[in-house]
Amino acid sequence: MQKQQSKLKKKFPPIFSLSKVIILICFFNSLFAIAQSRYETNESYKIFVGINIVDDSFTKTNKAFNIEEEWNMATYPSYFGFNMHVIDDFSAESVVTFNQYKSGKLVNGKYINNAMEYFAMDVMAKYEFRTFYEPLFEIHNFSPFLVTGLGMSTINNKIYTNLNYGFGFYFWFRDDYTDCNCGSSFGLTKFVKNLGIVAQTIGKSNLNGSSEGNHIQHTIGLAYRF
Repeated sequence: MQKQQSKLKKKFPPIFSLSKVIILICFFNSLFAIAQSRYETNESYKIFVGINIVDDSFTKTNKAFNIEEEWNMATYPSYFGFNMHVIDDFSAESVVTFNQYKSGKLVNGKYINNAMEYFAMDVMAKYEFRTFYEPLFEIHNFSPFLVTGLGMSTINNKIYTNLNYGFGFYFWFRDDYTDCNCGSSFGLTKFVKNLGIVAQTIGKSNLNGSSEGNHIQHTIGLAYRF
């Protein structure tokens, strides 16, 4: 019985504490309430679900792709986001991520002996290069962007406030949202047309001036626009 419980703990890390689940539920309830009230606008919102990778190694060698020692990858759904169009190519975004640093990984320049829990909430502004990119290359389903904002991350219950900055892209499975001529508003064609991939890399710097808590986070997931 104890062996079965330990196997379950390894498969599903104990990061989904009750308080974090409640935060996540409240987060999405508020987002869908806003979305429902303004559903009539075209492509005003995007939602994301995916995975995330955290590099919290803090090494002077800056080996960005030292995956075995430095990358902490949450392969289960651990990246949830909501994006709202503001004006032109600008949008506002809220993101929640979960992760776990495994024992033996390089964290803050030291190899850790025990697993460490990671949780983050971020609020950011995003700028897409659609106005310049699409007319120049005539590609409508690929959209690169820059992102910046503020966030809060907890590592083993130690709280850090972060300045976020990074870049990424959207890749939509079909062309522009407004070109959809579907018979049914909830048809499969429209669903696929508005489905895509979002990937981004964000640097997170500790706002108190200390290098502790600085880290890089990569996220990739499915995006749905509506």
